[in-house]
Amino acid sequence: MKMFRNFSLFLLSFLFLADPSIAADSPPAQAPAANDNAAIKARFNEALKHLDSGGDFVLVSDFSGSLEKIFMEITDTIELIAELDAPGADDVRSIMAKANAFLGKSGFYSARNLGISSIPSGKDKYTFKMYLQRDASAADMPLWRALCGKPDKKITCVDYLPPDTVLAIAESGEPGQTWKMIQTGIKEIAKPATAAEFESGVISVGKKIGMDIETLANSLGDEWFISLQLSTSNTVHLGEQASIPEPSLLIGIALKDKSLPSLIEKQLATNRIPFTASKIGETSLTAIMLPIPLPVPITPSYTVHSGMLLFGSNPRVVAKAVDCATKKNGLVSIPEFKASAVSQPASYSGLTYVNRRLWDAVMELQTSSIYASANDLGNTAERQKKFKALYDRN
Repeated sequence: MKMFRNFSLFLLSFLFLADPSIAADSPPAQAPAANDNAAIKARFNEALKHLDSGGDFVLVSDFSGSLEKIFMEITDTIELIAELDAPGADDVRSIMAKANAFLGKSGFYSARNLGISSIPSGKDKYTFKMYLQRDASAADMPLWRALCGKPDKKITCVDYLPPDTVLAIAESGEPGQTWKMIQTGIKEIAKPATAAEFESGVISVGKKIGMDIETLANSLGDEWFISLQLSTSNTVHLGEQASIPEPSLLIGIALKDKSLPSLIEKQLATNRIPFTASKIGETSLTAIMLPIPLPVPITPSYTVHSGMLLFGSNPRVVAKAVDCATKKNGLVSIPEFKASAVSQPASYSGLTYVNRRLWDAVMELQTSSIYASANDLGNTAERQKKFKALYDRN
């Protein structure tokens, strides 16, 4: 329970990649085979450099060559189960062979090892790291571009996160490459009829939304984030007993061009959805007027700032995000975040952040629900007191 509590109080995790060739203190003139003991040791030592030792947990697992072997064993198992002359048996074998080739050229089999560590980083704080190593030659292969973007990419979208952020996931990766992999995989693995049906569906969706899917995917940049904020000044009441800090949602995605904003504007006009426009300095902000009767005030709003599309549950959180990125006074400026970020790598492709205030809000809701569900209302206070004591202990 202690580990779970630490994760829920404050978590800062990073996902980053490196090439096996970086590892050795004195790299050999000729690189050993991928499954050679020397190569495995070099990869192990490299992984340890990027992890935190002396904490609660450290794991390094080398699976060089294992992924392809596992896939082939699955294929062999299917061969054994299926009757050789059964209808469709040849189709299954063909699909598995094509899938194996597709995974190979996409870069899936270039993964070499995985490292994970977790360590306390102060009172009510915990740092979790995950490190994935792959071949240097695979850096530009579709899978890795889709997952991590270009080599040595450092995400900068965290600058938009407001200081009252309690949950954030930020990642790099190229949506255009992801879509390309999906299209290529369907064409190369599926039956011709299935591939044609998929392509027809894609064209149909593109016509409905008013933009080709490939064009839309290629218009997106190589980083994005999704976050939850809990206000430090405003509260909302959920029922008679429960109240929590006012929540807001903030999403950001990097853009290469204005295709997505133009599509949103077109949809608003086509569907005659009312909206208001305002200014944040030189930046235009659009608030969509949707009468949604909820206990939490919601006015979907968006803007584009320095090539980043920001979408929030209300105009305040969007305006705050722009201010944070401009003045660098958001989450990245608070002591908790700065203290944990000092020991992190200069270049990373993913980040997850969780603050204790989120856990406290969840516990408040759970505690308040005791009142609503208790049969003996006279003991409500005592029951809530015991629940809080249990929470504080764990």
